[in-house]
Amino acid sequence: MQLVKGLGISTGREMGVVHKLDDTSYELTNVTVAGSECENEIKRIENAFEEAEEQLKDILEQPSCSKETNDILAAHIAIVNDNALQSRVRVLIIDDLMCAEDALYTAIEDFAKIMEGIEDEYMKERATDIRDVGKRILRALRGIPAEEDLDHEIIIVAQDLTPSTLSSLDRKYIKAIVSGTGGKTCHVAIMANCMGIPAVAGLGNEISQINEGDTLIVNGKNGYVYIDPDDATKAKHIEAKKKDDAEKERQKKFINKKAVTKDGRREVEVCANIAFVNECGAAKETGAEGIGLYRTEFLYMDSPSWPDEETQFESYRQVAEAMAPSPVIIRTMDIGGDKALPYMNIPEEDNPFLGHRAIRISLSEPEMFKTQLRALLRASHFGKIRIMFPMVSCVKEIREAKEYLEICKAELKTRDIPFDDNIETGIMVEIPAAAIMADKLAPEIDFFSIGTNDLIQYTMAADRMNQKVAHLYDCFQPAVLRLIKMTIDAAHRHGKFTGMCGEMAGNADATALLVGMGLDEFSMSAGSILRFKSNIAKITYSEAKELAEKCLNSESCEEINALIKGGSPDGKNENE
Repeated sequence: MQLVKGLGISTGREMGVVHKLDDTSYELTNVTVAGSECENEIKRIENAFEEAEEQLKDILEQPSCSKETNDILAAHIAIVNDNALQSRVRVLIIDDLMCAEDALYTAIEDFAKIMEGIEDEYMKERATDIRDVGKRILRALRGIPAEEDLDHEIIIVAQDLTPSTLSSLDRKYIKAIVSGTGGKTCHVAIMANCMGIPAVAGLGNEISQINEGDTLIVNGKNGYVYIDPDDATKAKHIEAKKKDDAEKERQKKFINKKAVTKDGRREVEVCANIAFVNECGAAKETGAEGIGLYRTEFLYMDSPSWPDEETQFESYRQVAEAMAPSPVIIRTMDIGGDKALPYMNIPEEDNPFLGHRAIRISLSEPEMFKTQLRALLRASHFGKIRIMFPMVSCVKEIREAKEYLEICKAELKTRDIPFDDNIETGIMVEIPAAAIMADKLAPEIDFFSIGTNDLIQYTMAADRMNQKVAHLYDCFQPAVLRLIKMTIDAAHRHGKFTGMCGEMAGNADATALLVGMGLDEFSMSAGSILRFKSNIAKITYSEAKELAEKCLNSESCEEINALIKGGSPDGKNENE
């Protein structure tokens, strides 16, 4: 028996036999073509684009295709039909005399690397979708069959499993998924959660130790994968799976219930984080009470220039209507030095994470900023929209942003365009300065939303992508908890609410602690909502407050983790 560790991306556990999927080779061939051959290469790639689109449409028509899969495949079709992508491929063939395969590879990599340069994990994972589409087009170019037929139950193992490959396989035969790449926010994770398939990603080179026909136990909660387990491990797995199945069935009763503590003394709002309009359906189906974070970055990334007002308005309107009358918090443009786009013309910075980004760019580009604000105001007529400004560090930035908002209101009034004149505004608390100054910022806004992903790394001066300091990047660091508590208390003193849209909000271990600290709203991925409601119903408010008090008086994250888990400071790993 051998144990390898990855990242659990879809909870649940299964045992089965491995089937490894071949990965399409996708690299530069360095083949050039003569000028006279360019027309033929363009025709080849155009046919491949058309074939890829038809394949995706065929999958969409399958009756077993879930709504979530439909939404993802629709996004893939949009990538296939993207004019900027197709134009880039043609230019590379004509100007650089690349063969169709190399032109496709280069264009796909250009787009994917823009996504990979983004700090936000959710946005990083979109690079996988772009490459997925590229591989589908490449297979069409090479005449390779797009799908694979299954006729027995298996555990899928692949170095880079893509959403379209997963969606093309018969769900009834897939017991679990193991992949070398991917993370918790990738589309494969979303699909696996919706399908109820346990999944582990991020095994890297460890995946080479798994062979066709091996027996695996896959634990999608803790990321453990057992290769050829012994009888004792199999027996433990069977017993644990019975308990998991019973708990999953129990959670279904919370779909239409509020998130309330066991004693009924504390109710909180639970919302969903989204980046696409078509994610609203999954949010509503799991009982989300609104959208706690709508990321607008894709509107900027999918455009060859600053997106115009109409394009933005349509996107915001659709989300507002889909969720009405529930609230939708829409974050203004959160792009910058670490997420530079070609048309932004931002000089390279030595430290982009501390550089020109988010609200700082918006305030320095007033026309771009006003375009977004007008679109948001117009969309507010169709639902309950709240505007949130990212990376705010001081009172001055809030006041300047609100001044632009008032200018936009005046402009719309002169055009007799309806909007919510009382639209609420808030800020992301993701810089320690904002938490420290929360008592001065609170009177300026209607709400706070804590972005723990950035708050942790800025507070601890620890890049979460740097393995040498990764031990410092922990949401249970005492300094981080104190900043969160300062923010919540400052908001409450001024009669304002505080939400959280960072990964900590969906962390099951943090639920009781955050409830005890007084957090009002939790926003997370739709797939985590039922588990959250179930967890909060297991605790009393007095227990939560007592835990919070102890944690806030602790000296280390190890001590806090022990308090949360009810064990020793050394903690324990779940091995089953």
